[in-house]
Formats: sequence, C-alpha cells, structure tokens
Amino acid sequence: MGIGSALLAHGLARADRNRLPAYLEATSRRSVPLCRRLGFEVTGVVDQPGYPEIFEMWRPARAAA
Repeated sequence: MGIGSALLAHGLARADRNRLPAYLEATSRRSVPLCRRLGFEVTGVVDQPGYPEIFEMWRPARAAA
C-alpha cells in the first residue's frame, strides 16, 4: 500500500465508522484507478482550457468493516 492509499484508507475508515459517503477530486488520470479500487466512481469531469482535468469522484456510505 502506497502513501496515497494509506492516507485515503485512513480517511475512509473514519467515514465508514460514521456511515458517511465520501467525495474527492482527482487531478490526475493516474490516480483514478487507485480511487476506483477504494470504491470511488467518477461522477463528472471538469475540463477548462489551461487547467488540468479534475475528476469528480463519489463513494457511497458504507458500514464499518
């Protein structure tokens, strides 16, 4: 597990304990597969000239494991 996965897992564990959904914005296509492995799905893409693409991602609420 890399640093990004570990950081996200920590925050997602807290969300799961509270049965909350999670939202994030990925600014790199390379990070989208990582987020998908953690249960996120792309819900939209913000694409403005001169700026990097932003992938809006959502993870429904889950019960703590």
